[in-house]
Amino acid sequence: MKKKADLTSKQLVTIIVLIASFAVILIFYWQYNWTGTIDKEVCHQSVVMRSTFNYGPFEPGKEVIPLKCKTEKICLTMSGEDCEEFGKPSKKNPITKIKVKNKEDIMEAIANAMYECHSMLGEGKLNFMPHKFWDTNYCLICSRFTFDEEAKDKIGEIGYGELYKYLQEKRTPQGQSYLEYLYPGWKNSEKSKELFKNLQDKSENPEFKKLRFEDWKINLHFNQGYAIVSQMITEGTFRSWGKSIMIFVTAAGLSITGIGTPIGIGLMAGAVFGGLSLWYSYPGSSGDFVYSPPAVYPYDVDSLKALKCYSFEIAP
Repeated sequence: MKKKADLTSKQLVTIIVLIASFAVILIFYWQYNWTGTIDKEVCHQSVVMRSTFNYGPFEPGKEVIPLKCKTEKICLTMSGEDCEEFGKPSKKNPITKIKVKNKEDIMEAIANAMYECHSMLGEGKLNFMPHKFWDTNYCLICSRFTFDEEAKDKIGEIGYGELYKYLQEKRTPQGQSYLEYLYPGWKNSEKSKELFKNLQDKSENPEFKKLRFEDWKINLHFNQGYAIVSQMITEGTFRSWGKSIMIFVTAAGLSITGIGTPIGIGLMAGAVFGGLSLWYSYPGSSGDFVYSPPAVYPYDVDSLKALKCYSFEIAP
């Protein structure tokens, strides 16, 4: 009887340990963003597949092969609560919720989203632009991000100068700065002040001319949130379309680098307008195109319209 009782006790302990272990596995599985990881890999593969068919006059790949990409919704939350702009997360409304403690955590999340977008789209080396958009600016919205009320109240705003400095300091696994990974040839974030001033001198917008460099910022209180957008256009169209674009620098190994005017000025506290649109093309890359890597823009009609994009293929 004693042996039988001992055996039963051991079995109970084993069962309890197994149940506890299974519960831990379930919690890990539930919290891990499996869907997001799969979606990004599927998107990248569709970009690669489409770009492989870009040779010849008809380029069937860009007509026939759809991009299997979805715009990721990112809620940056200090309280752990949902972001009101996105509503409640569900199977039909997937939302990536990232817990942040301070401004640096927010910049890290934004930087990582820009890095993932650039990597997912082939780092500017793959021509996946559909043939029907051959003579127009073609845009993709990789992700949208917004903030919970606590982050809005405690952080308030992040200067674009701060973000570019963070990109300069943050390193890829290969040791390259995020700034140069995204924008080849741009090694010093301090250059953004000079670029801002040059753009003001060229601009015909009186509201933009009044702004200080410190006014160029991400306003967390902006209700629609922000989008990370990448763009693409043919090199020939870029040269004619880019009359209003100042050539910034010729980066080593790149044939073109241009920079576009900050856009989408709003009537928010301070001002709301987008980041710098840098453009470049890799010599020997598939197709005669120019690429603008991910940049942060306000997610509102006026700002997105100001990009003059013919298409936003990735669904909102």
